[in-house]
Amino acid sequence: MTTIDELFRLTAKLALVTGGYGGIGEAVCRGLGSMGAKLALAGHNADRGAACAKTLQSEGNEAWASAFEATSVSDTQRMVDEVVAHYGRLDILVNCIGLT
Repeated sequence: MTTIDELFRLTAKLALVTGGYGGIGEAVCRGLGSMGAKLALAGHNADRGAACAKTLQSEGNEAWASAFEATSVSDTQRMVDEVVAHYGRLDILVNCIGLT
């Protein structure tokens, strides 16, 4: 019989979480990581992203950070291309950027 944990396992999946180093985004990263996903987090602050990725790594997650400007289509495309170049794929996208 398949367990719930097995049913929702994300092992070998890559999740990109924009806004992944703040509040809700960081919690989403932790949740996805606990389910086995590799994590790419992105936002406008490179230092905060790198620090969060390092923390996630210290907790046993595979995590990597990239910086980008969410209001720029070309910069968003560059960031996605960078994530795919780093991991070779993109399976899950979660947008947690809070812009007003």
